[in-house]
Amino acid sequence: MRWQEYQEAVSVLYEQTQGFGNVSRNVMVPDKITGQPRQIDTLIEIEAKGHSVKLLVDAKFYSSPIDVKDVESVLALADSVGANKAI
Repeated sequence: MRWQEYQEAVSVLYEQTQGFGNVSRNVMVPDKITGQPRQIDTLIEIEAKGHSVKLLVDAKFYSSPIDVKDVESVLALADSVGANKAI
């Protein structure tokens, strides 16, 4: 499996939540500080009882276990685009 196939599979998985929230693939979201566009693999936006929740999914296909720097990178991306949670 190539990384592109993995990203596609992850997006398809989360699209199964359609109806629960809005699922977008490969979207560009402006950085809240710089305004520069940031690429998001899958973005899930949920509206529930007057609250908006953004879930960012960063689908990466590594051949070895990730380290803490990889996790911190995803958390920084989530913060920079105003996502509430990152997967």
